[in-house]
Amino acid sequence: MKYCKKNIGSSDKIRSFIGECEADFETRLDASVAQACADRTLKVITLSGPTCSGKTTAAKKLIGELEAIGKKVHIVSIDDFYRDKQRIPKKDGKPDLDSIDAIDLTEFERFVGNVFAGEPAALPRFDFISGCREGFEIIDPDDDDMFLFEGIQAVYPEITALLRKADRKSIFICVEQGIDVGGSVFMPNDIRLIRRIVRDHNFRGASPEYTFFLWEGVRENEEKNILPYADDCDIRIDSVMPYEINLMVKYLRPLLQTVGKGSPYRAEAESLLAMTDGIVSFDSHMIPDGSLYYEFIKRKNA
Repeated sequence: MKYCKKNIGSSDKIRSFIGECEADFETRLDASVAQACADRTLKVITLSGPTCSGKTTAAKKLIGELEAIGKKVHIVSIDDFYRDKQRIPKKDGKPDLDSIDAIDLTEFERFVGNVFAGEPAALPRFDFISGCREGFEIIDPDDDDMFLFEGIQAVYPEITALLRKADRKSIFICVEQGIDVGGSVFMPNDIRLIRRIVRDHNFRGASPEYTFFLWEGVRENEEKNILPYADDCDIRIDSVMPYEINLMVKYLRPLLQTVGKGSPYRAEAESLLAMTDGIVSFDSHMIPDGSLYYEFIKRKNA
């Protein structure tokens, strides 16, 4: 369990605390990345974890480390292999984005086959706002190039079966610990839900109600298709930092307040509002460039 006060005090104390948290996470992340990059003959690294775990930040760190040793790295977001929204399967009336059936496995197999054969390959690009594939990017790999496959689906058996043709190292990133903020305890799933509500609003144009609508299915899929395979990964990273809730409340609370009293998700919104009541928010200007939390909040000048 991580710990933070509801009100730390002066701006200087807040900046100091944020700096300590970020430095600790950076040290742990650096150690994991160094372990993953130790074998320079690797062709593939996979990076997985449940939703809103910090995969993008870990991916950037991996790429930087690999490029520093002279590797050219191609990052492949498995989300880009989503089918168009009309072809996404539904479960209980909800788009089942986390199902393996939401992924165009035929397209993925074609792409993997081409890159492992050293041939040019068309990498699809998916637009989350429109819910459709918006085109392709051609990748023409050299023999020494590396590929970073990133996404929650990177541990799905159907995906790993297609990646076994190359030597690989697997990384799993997740919120492993909860945070106690002055007696209000946020468990790992609470933390990821908060991240997702804020992220979905900022980067996917989704309302809090829509995120709540999807959440039960997301969690069900994690228990079925992601977490059972986490222990098979070579490296695990805990992405939580103690100051997180104090940072996120500024963005979270106004969104939760938009959930109407007649909404089926009003009780869940009120529960999070009660948990975050009295927590003093930290200004995003205090967090460093490259912080994991820019995966969920927008920069001030954005």
